[in-house]
Amino acid sequence: SDIRRSPPPQHDSPNTGCRPALPAIAELTKPNKKAGYGFSFSDDTFYDSDEYPDTECEWTLEEPEPVKESESTKKQAQTPSSKQLPSTIIRQDTSFTDVVVMRDVGSFHIARPQKRLSCTTATREDTIRIKHAAKMLLKHAESAEVCEQLLAHLERMVCAALQKPERWGHHIGATTTCCALKLRDLLVNSKQERVVTGELQNAVEHEMEWAKWLVEASCTGVMHLKVPGCDCRPDWEE
Repeated sequence: SDIRRSPPPQHDSPNTGCRPALPAIAELTKPNKKAGYGFSFSDDTFYDSDEYPDTECEWTLEEPEPVKESESTKKQAQTPSSKQLPSTIIRQDTSFTDVVVMRDVGSFHIARPQKRLSCTTATREDTIRIKHAAKMLLKHAESAEVCEQLLAHLERMVCAALQKPERWGHHIGATTTCCALKLRDLLVNSKQERVVTGELQNAVEHEMEWAKWLVEASCTGVMHLKVPGCDCRPDWEE
């Protein structure tokens, strides 16, 4: 009997130019409420419908509310520093009329950091160092009197500078550092003339030492102007 053979399978020739058919890409549909592309949401903020606007809908962004300044920020902005000298720099509601004051050491607790004062940049360590230097200068019977006289001289210089505005109405020359430098330079430059005219050389040199101390105290901010918000006093508490 004739054995019928099945025809051999037909293979596509590599030169026929035929490519394998690509699988059909499923069309993504817009998700419904509480559903997404592979995610599910339970929060109402993720709803996607006409009732809940999203990026595809036309809606107006709400303007953010302006940030309100705290009371401490307003107070800090209104408090002038030692470098900014408006015409109303001196605090008036005090029991003393002195313009130049001294930062005191204040209370100290080892577990609490020392706070910065709003009236000066001087630290507690600066005050301790300046106060120690003043005690080292009290080496004569007249030392305390010499210091008081120079402090009074500096006070008068600062008050005079406050009454005389500089360019554009700013009292730039009213800083304690500027006045202390002028006083020190005056004593240094007039040393020889004072000695020649009969003043004791030791007394003249001791005044120069105190004048240099005034400059250092002013540069560090321990000695500064009595600005609004300042609770410092013109002398140190023992």
